[in-house]
Amino acid sequence: MIPFVPLLVAGLAGLGIWRHKRKKGQLTPERRAIFETALRVLEDPDKLRQLADAYDKEGLKAEAILLRKRADLREMPPDVKEGRRDAFRKGMASTNVADIEKLAEIFEKETATGAALALRNHAKAVKAAADALKHDLPAAPHIPTPPSSPVGDHEARHTVQPGLPPKAAGEEDEVGEEGVAQA
Repeated sequence: MIPFVPLLVAGLAGLGIWRHKRKKGQLTPERRAIFETALRVLEDPDKLRQLADAYDKEGLKAEAILLRKRADLREMPPDVKEGRRDAFRKGMASTNVADIEKLAEIFEKETATGAALALRNHAKAVKAAADALKHDLPAAPHIPTPPSSPVGDHEARHTVQPGLPPKAAGEEDEVGEEGVAQA
């Protein structure tokens, strides 16, 4: 029975090492929840950097980089933060979908994920509204363009006037004393 105990200990140790190595570098659901919550809620840059170090040690390099960027974002000077807020407001007021999406990508790269999400939602709404206008409006009625030359006196005298019979070609109107055409 004594030879069995070292074998059991070695087996359990091997199992522990295997489980530890298997999860190293993998973003498990628990790690993802911690990561996303930290990005959304955690305000202290030092705690964000500590978490980034822990993720780095676990082989989660991309997440560690994003946590460090978020820490840098939290430490930005007030004037830079105000400039970012202005850019966000302008993006939310814009109707240019390409520019809104470009701005959202910039915010995403700087780990301002909430602002990026809001901008992307705004871009979708702008695009949907433009598509709705494009498909729901009836076609504009055809409005003839005016002639390139003004109507001359001769042509005006030979037009059909409501309530009067059309004139034959070459027939002239008689002009009365007040200058009004007489039929």
